[in-house]
Amino acid sequence: TAQSQYFRTSVWPDSEESCPLPQDIHNNAGIFTAPASTDGVEWIGAVVDGQNDRVKDFHKGLFVLTKDEYNGLGILSSCMYELSGGQFLAMRLDLGKNYQQGMWIELASQWSKSADGALPTMLECNSKEAAGCAFYLE
Repeated sequence: TAQSQYFRTSVWPDSEESCPLPQDIHNNAGIFTAPASTDGVEWIGAVVDGQNDRVKDFHKGLFVLTKDEYNGLGILSSCMYELSGGQFLAMRLDLGKNYQQGMWIELASQWSKSADGALPTMLECNSKEAAGCAFYLE
C-alpha cells in the first residue's frame, strides 16, 4: 500500500560495521568468529588445519561495488587476515536471517580501487585502525 511505502524504514538505520581488529577474533577449532556492532550479526571465517593458529595481522578488506560507477553501493566480500601459521583467513559478515540487507561505503573513505585492477568494481582497504575499513548496513 502507499501508506506502508511512505513509512518504510530500514531494519538497521545505517548500522556502521568495520573489519574486526585481530585481537577481537577468536579461534574455536579452526572456526574464527568476532562480534559485530549490529545485533544479530557476527563475523565468521574458517581455515582447514587452523585449530592452533591465532590471527597475527590484518591484511585488507575487499568491497565489491554493485555497479561500475563509484556510487558506494555494494557488498563486503571479505576481510583478510594473516594467521600465525602463515595461512590467510577470510572473515565474512554473517547477516543471519537479514541476508538481503544492502551495504554501502562513504565515497571519501579508506576504500580505493584494488591494486591488482582485475575488477574495476573491486575496492580494497588497508587501514589497520579500529573502524578504519568502515561500511554501513541499511
